[in-house]
This record gives sequence, C-alpha cells and structure tokens, in this order.
Amino acid sequence: MNLPRIPPRLMPVAVLAVGVLGFFLLLATRPAPMPAEVRERAWTVAVETVTPASQAPLLILYGTVDSPRSAELTAAVAAYVAAVPVREGAVVAAGAPLVLLDERDARLVLTQREAQVASARRSHGNDVQALARERELLRLTEKGVERAQTMAARNLGPQSALDDANAALERQRLALAARELAVADYPQRLAQLEAQLEQARLDVERTRILAPYTGRVAQLHVAPGDRVRVGDRIAAIYDVEGLEIRATVPAPWLPTVRRALEAGGVRATTRIDGVSYELQLAGLSGRAGAGGAGVDALLRFAEGAPELPLGRFAEVYLHLLPVEQAVALPHEALYGRDRIYRLVDGRMAALPVERLGETLAENGTTRLLLRSPALRAGDRVIVTRLPNAMDGLRVTAVDAEAQP
Repeated sequence: MNLPRIPPRLMPVAVLAVGVLGFFLLLATRPAPMPAEVRERAWTVAVETVTPASQAPLLILYGTVDSPRSAELTAAVAAYVAAVPVREGAVVAAGAPLVLLDERDARLVLTQREAQVASARRSHGNDVQALARERELLRLTEKGVERAQTMAARNLGPQSALDDANAALERQRLALAARELAVADYPQRLAQLEAQLEQARLDVERTRILAPYTGRVAQLHVAPGDRVRVGDRIAAIYDVEGLEIRATVPAPWLPTVRRALEAGGVRATTRIDGVSYELQLAGLSGRAGAGGAGVDALLRFAEGAPELPLGRFAEVYLHLLPVEQAVALPHEALYGRDRIYRLVDGRMAALPVERLGETLAENGTTRLLLRSPALRAGDRVIVTRLPNAMDGLRVTAVDAEAQP
C-alpha cells in the first residue's frame, strides 16, 4: 500500500503531532496509583503501675543553724583593750574571760568614790556633835536677847544692843537649821554616794568581759591596743547546747504542719557533713518571714546539739502524718501543678491530682506524693515528660521498672 508522501516542509509538524498523540496515549494507559497509607506516630514512654496506699508525706525545708541563746557583748566602760585570751570558734565555759580591758581608769574612779563615802560619814559624825552645840548656842543667844530687852525696857542700855542681840539670834537659828538639815539629809546623800561607789565597782568588774554561759565564740571585734567606747561591740557568743534549725514552712503547708503538731509532734531529719541527725519540731515562730511567704519552723536536735557554726545551711526532711490512697511517682510524671496521664488503650488520658508533698525513695531520691479519687490499683501512669503531651496522644509503653 502506498502511503501518502508528506511534503518536506510539513515534516516537523507531523513529528510533533505524533509525539503529542503518543504522550496522550501513554497517559491514558498508565496504571492507577496505589493510595498512600497514613500511619499515626506512637511516642515511646515509660509507665509505672501504681497501688494507692497509706503513705507519710515528706516536706523538704531549707534553713540555717541558729541558737535561741546568742549574745552580742558590748563595752560598758571606755577603756583600752589589754588582752584577748580566746580565739574565734573556741568553746568556753561560763564565766571564762573573753576580753580584758585596762582597768586603771576605772580603779581611779573607784578610789575617788570610796573617799567620798568615807568623807560623808566623817562629816555626818561632826554634824551630829555640832548639832548639840548649835542648840546650846541658840539657848544662850535667846537669853542674851531677853537681857537686852530688859535693859532696853528700863532705859539701861541702848536700842542698838537689843538689835544686835536679835540679829545674833536669827543667825544662830539659821545655823541650827542648816545643821539639822545636814543631819536629816545625810541618809539620802550617803545612799547617792554609795550608789556611785557601787557603780564604780561594777565598772571595774566590767573591764573583764566574761562568757555569760558555756558557748562558742562566734566573733571577736577587738584586738589588744584598741580603744573601745561605751556600747562598742566586743564579741559574739552562742550557746552550743541550745542549737536549733530555723527553716521556713511555705504558707500553703502551714495548716498541715499545725495539724501534725496538734496530733503529737512531727519527726524530722537532716543531713549535715554526711551525718544524719534526728530533729523534733518544737513549734512555729510567732512571726512571718520576709514578705510573709511562710513561717519559720523551730527544730531541735533530738540527741544533743552537734558542734555546728551558726548560719550553716541545712536541708530538713519533715515527716508529716500519713495520708490515705496516695501514690509516689517521679517528678516527671506531673504536668503543670495538678495533672498526670494514665495509659488507656495505648493513649494518654489526663487525670487531675492533689499534690500531698514528697516522699523519700529507697535509693535516696525524692518522689512526689499524689492522690486522686479516680486513681485505682493497677493503673499505669506515664512517667516520661513529653513536650507535646495531650489527651488522646498515641504512645507505646515501656515499664519504668525494666529500664536500666
């Protein structure tokens, strides 16, 4: 069969037409594509199986070592420091000298006060003796006035003699009154001088700065050769037998702690320098802390206070009364302030919970103590922190106990 011959000038058009026809033919005869399968991602999480039970919450507090008996000793007299026989940090007995001041100035004042008291006593003795003579002189002066009056009445003497006699009588009366006042005022003057004498004796005694009780020298503010004035700080000392720990209880926990105190006391422990100590909650401070965010708890050492410096930081574990239907979970299990997730049919299910405090695990780590009426024995709780956690998120569970 003879095909029609294509003119050379139409050859490019024919080739293009054949190509387009072939493209549409291939497009029409291509196999149908398989639909893509969309698979939901499952996040791997660790879970723990819980069993609600009675557990004692553990409240962790942070405080410092303090002493209810600490004294800041100051100078009672102005003097030079003669000696400082102790060092900072030393434990001294009650009455032991801490700082010795130069007592020479105080001794001079004491000698002066003693001389004043002795002089007053001698003067009083003279006044008592002179009082009798003053009274006798008054009697004689009164007789002289009577004679002058008689002479004047008989015109046997001048009027000036009577005037002189009356003047002498008034002078004697004034002298007697002054002597009687001196004798009567003697007890008050003597008491005042004796008080000054006693003050001088105290000043001499106070040149020796003594320990008011058995304690540790916390700080020394002076050195030999210093000049101290009245009121200047000398030394600080605290009672080593009465050490305690002051730790702030947050305001939300105050009702719980008060109930525990009313129920018979609260047990507490602390660990300082690798050594554990038993504590007893003696009570709560009567004053709120800075900003009113809480109240200080006063915790005493149960078996004698150790030798610790004041201000030493201490972490305190407060064991509160047991609570029912509580579970202990890692911190990672809690989302926000009051939400955990259970594993239900391979998905996360949110559950609101009540935070009761913390508890100490056997390995020494702390766990959160939580409670919810909807939490049942055998529930599997997710203990992995997911940034995209949400209700209904698909997850794959791995038991936390099986993880290394």
